[in-house]
Amino acid sequence: MKAHRNIPFGYMMRGGEIVLPPDESAAVGQIFEMYLHGLSLKSIAAAMTVPYNVDKSWNKNMVSRILENMHYTGADGYPAIIEPEMFRTANEIKQRKRRFASAPTRRKNTFAAWFWAAPLSRKVRSRGCSFQF
Repeated sequence: MKAHRNIPFGYMMRGGEIVLPPDESAAVGQIFEMYLHGLSLKSIAAAMTVPYNVDKSWNKNMVSRILENMHYTGADGYPAIIEPEMFRTANEIKQRKRRFASAPTRRKNTFAAWFWAAPLSRKVRSRGCSFQF
């Protein structure tokens, strides 16, 4: 039977209350620490030893979702795993990286940019007709 996650990784329900399983909550803290130390999402996913789900291995999207989930700061009745400042700092870094990656590239020195942006420099008259190009 496939396991479904209804609450975020790092939490579990026990007796009707949300509790912290030690291995998963420690993994969440490690993810934030590794990201703040400059590791990429992909390298963090490769370093994870605690299974995310029974049939899934870690990938960078799972790590990204953990970094963006505010519940880890203690929001909405969840027990806090990390400090709000750590969450804010990680998400500021993530936003900076996203802005840098999505910045438009300029084709300053390429032939295509020159060809389409440069005005025609001379007129060419066709032989036998009156059209100018």
